[in-house]
Amino acid sequence: MLCSHAMLMLLIFALFSYFFLDRFIASSLIYNQQLLLAAKYLSKLGAPFFLLFCSFASLIIWRMRALRYLVTILISMFLAGNLKMLARRPRPYLYLQEDLYGFFLGNVEKGFLSFPSSHAAVCVGLALLFSEKFPRYKIAIYSAATLIMLTRIILKQHFLSDLLVGAWIGYVSALFVLKIEKLLQDRSLIIK
Repeated sequence: MLCSHAMLMLLIFALFSYFFLDRFIASSLIYNQQLLLAAKYLSKLGAPFFLLFCSFASLIIWRMRALRYLVTILISMFLAGNLKMLARRPRPYLYLQEDLYGFFLGNVEKGFLSFPSSHAAVCVGLALLFSEKFPRYKIAIYSAATLIMLTRIILKQHFLSDLLVGAWIGYVSALFVLKIEKLLQDRSLIIK
């Protein structure tokens, strides 16, 4: 029950961020070359296709044990990707350059794929799975996911609300995978 309340609060905060925080944060960040360079490299660690490649490699090495990670990434990418195509929200750099903000349904121009963040969806989904597998390192795992997500704001690729909704998608995707895995284990269809 607590989990569903937390997820609802996350979505409410994303809505609050959309109306009151996103533009302020995008306009207020002071950028320097070192910060941008560090953010660029950290952001690559959370790139969905990089993590997908790692999951495929893990699947080959560790077989079924890595399947949960692969499925979580695929579900997160599918949900976030389809929502991006539907919402067509301009990225923060377009807000800063051309004062474009909001949702432009049906717009097919480049740069209108801000909402939600696929990086956040994949990172948070994997963070949930890894923290469930390695509870001792939960704080470090979620800290790494948060750091990768923050690089997306620094690189002017996402607003805070994009990250929050992406995180929600990733969390729900991972919970779904865990529920299906438990159901299959209970029915003795897979071995833990």
